[in-house]
Amino acid sequence: MICDGIENCLQYIDNFDPEKSKNPFAYFTQIIYYAFLRRIQKEKKQMEIKNKILEKSGYDEVMHTDSYTGDMQGMNANAADMGSIKENIEIKMNR
Repeated sequence: MICDGIENCLQYIDNFDPEKSKNPFAYFTQIIYYAFLRRIQKEKKQMEIKNKILEKSGYDEVMHTDSYTGDMQGMNANAADMGSIKENIEIKMNR
C-alpha cells in the first residue's frame, strides 16, 4: 500500500499547482488516501476470486493429505493442520 501511495505521488507531482493551493501536504495526503482505497478494493476482488476458485474446485480436492509418506504422528499433525485451515476458510467464506 505504501508503495502504491508513493508511486501515485510521483506520478501526479506535476499536477500540483501552487497557485491554487499552498498546502502540498493535503494534496499528497489525498493522493495516498485514494491509492490505499484502490489497493484495498483490488485485494478484496482477489480474495473473492480465490474464494470462488476454492468453492468450485472443492476444499477436499485442494486440501488433501493422501500423498503424505511420513510417519503416522506427522500425518495426524498434518491432517489436523489442514483441518484447521479448512475451518478458517469456511468461517471467512460465511462472513
